[in-house]
Amino acid sequence: FAMEKIPAPVFVREIFPLKNGDLVYHIQRVQCADGKPVCILENYLMADLISGFSMAESDCVSLYACLENQYGIILKNAVEHISAVSASFTQSQILRVPVNAPLLHSKRITYTEHGPFEYSSLYVVAERYEYQIYLSGRDWADINRFHNENIENYCENAQLSEGKICNNDEITKTGWQKGVGGIEYRQKKV
Repeated sequence: FAMEKIPAPVFVREIFPLKNGDLVYHIQRVQCADGKPVCILENYLMADLISGFSMAESDCVSLYACLENQYGIILKNAVEHISAVSASFTQSQILRVPVNAPLLHSKRITYTEHGPFEYSSLYVVAERYEYQIYLSGRDWADINRFHNENIENYCENAQLSEGKICNNDEITKTGWQKGVGGIEYRQKKV
């Protein structure tokens, strides 16, 4: 565990509305399960929103709980990108896996009502981790309206296993139906 207040690195300034020299809290942690390291975490927090921030190593189980319970920071939503990567030498030493072992890399921007607040980068041992996502219902009227507004672009870019779906087909408002796990395209009868 390490925490310091530092000038925001360039990539963090590109995410947050910060200028050169503005400060962020930089937190580095390793999370373990059953005594084995499973995740390397790096967090960057907007320092001006939590003046006097401190965190003990014992508080590290949940950074978000600490922010909410001790500092009143309410996290509203986040955008997360997950990709597969190979472990570097340093990551392999920390996580006790072979060099080039598969890892999941998560990059997340978390927002409060005031805008972006936290950027995190996680490297997770793929074989020791299960990622679960909860999806809530969406308003199908909004989905259909979105798709109907974007049909032309969709036709130019969409691919299905049968090939381009718009070559000789016509997509109409009735062509979009609620499907299991997403949108189902039904070919219009000629």
